[in-house]
Amino acid sequence: MHKKSLYPLLLSLFFFISCDVTQNEMRTSADPAALPGDWKVDRFMEGSVNETSSFNRFRFRFEPNGTFLFLENGNELAKGTWTLLDGNRKLDIDVPPFRNEDEAEARFGEDVYEIHDDWNVLEFSSNRMRLNSDGEEFILVRE
Repeated sequence: MHKKSLYPLLLSLFFFISCDVTQNEMRTSADPAALPGDWKVDRFMEGSVNETSSFNRFRFRFEPNGTFLFLENGNELAKGTWTLLDGNRKLDIDVPPFRNEDEAEARFGEDVYEIHDDWNVLEFSSNRMRLNSDGEEFILVRE
């Protein structure tokens, strides 16, 4: 095959591959239609310290109407709201019971209050999201 005839073929292949978007493709913005559902913490890092065990028994539920539920064994422990901001590149989670760090730790255990924050969306797919804020990082996976 002649070199000139390969160029259109390679260009067409590149275009086809770059336009093929799957549901599990990672993005740097959240999809409001794919966010609702139950999620668990796959990893929570506070700087270089792994604090994932603080969340082992909890789940997060993002409801389509913007309600955020903090659950243990399917039971609601706290309720708040979630909002996507900045072109869906930020996820704001507002949970009033987590505003006071000492009270949240006494009621739910260490590090749980960290949920209440404005998170940067680093990666998002229909089954996984990676969020960070002020040196903390959550990786959530769909339950």
